[in-house]
Amino acid sequence: MLESHANLVTERAKAGTLGVVGVYPPNDRFFLLEAAMNKNLTVKMGNSNHRAITPALIERVRNGSFDPLHSITGSRDG
Repeated sequence: MLESHANLVTERAKAGTLGVVGVYPPNDRFFLLEAAMNKNLTVKMGNSNHRAITPALIERVRNGSFDPLHSITGSRDG
């Protein structure tokens, strides 16, 4: 958990934007606030109603009208 949260900040470009959407457990309390501030990141976050959104999203991926790779930023390859 610690490494994945660190990557959220360290893999962003300076003055970039980090969007965190989802539902997280109460014990998930770690975020690199100082590192995000030093990189001048804009952080936008909120909960999502994933039970309502997921079925329609999966159908769009299946029928080819939505490609999730165009929405994902950052890379773990290098």
